[in-house]
Amino acid sequence: TDFGIIPADWTQTPLSKCASKIADGEHLTPLRTSSGYFLLSARNILSGSLDLSDVDYVGEDEFRRIRQRCNPEAGDVLISCSGSVGRIATVPIGLECVLVRSAAFVKPDSRLLSGKFVQYCLQASGGQKQILASLNQGAQANLFLNHIQALCIPLPPTLAEQEAIAKALSDADALIESLEQLLTKKRHIKQGAMQELLTGKRRLPGF
Repeated sequence: TDFGIIPADWTQTPLSKCASKIADGEHLTPLRTSSGYFLLSARNILSGSLDLSDVDYVGEDEFRRIRQRCNPEAGDVLISCSGSVGRIATVPIGLECVLVRSAAFVKPDSRLLSGKFVQYCLQASGGQKQILASLNQGAQANLFLNHIQALCIPLPPTLAEQEAIAKALSDADALIESLEQLLTKKRHIKQGAMQELLTGKRRLPGF
């Protein structure tokens, strides 16, 4: 498979066969407001998380209108599909949002598929390789719905195994993030020490 050799009881399955819905964001220009419900675009989707520091909003009427077709929910998988294509994240619990055209979502069939497992599959080299091969190369790279529907993932036979794999990878992410935070703290300490030592504010023992 695109992911390498998989166990005999796994299958390589297109997303169209194990998702209950695959859709992109609003094609018309939404009526934005200064506050309200989140209107996410490709720029808000990072690798494994969302960045809401620079986000647009829509009011309740516009939110309800867009939700009739574009209704991402907790556990659904978000994909940036225009500009910086192929960044993947999962909708967190409690986030109410809609999307513009530069983002799409995959709603897993809850009987067959774990959203977090899909996220890691699409972030892996096998998933990214398929996304890159699917791009419509124009003035700006685009990933269309038929491309997303055709993306294949290696699928363990049980939801329990998918969730166990996703949890192991999520735990690894959490460890990496904690180590990165520790490194950042140590760098700040070093910067402070450099400033003090190189200006003579702090003197080493014996001097």
